[in-house]
Amino acid sequence: MGICLISTDESADTFRTLFRGIQQWASAVNNQA
Repeated sequence: MGICLISTDESADTFRTLFRGIQQWASAVNNQA
């Protein structure tokens, strides 16, 4: 992904949290399938 528009610590932290949430959601969907 090309997310280099904002390179502040806060946005990186937010993206990391969001990505972790997506991973958890994806694994939950895979477990249901």
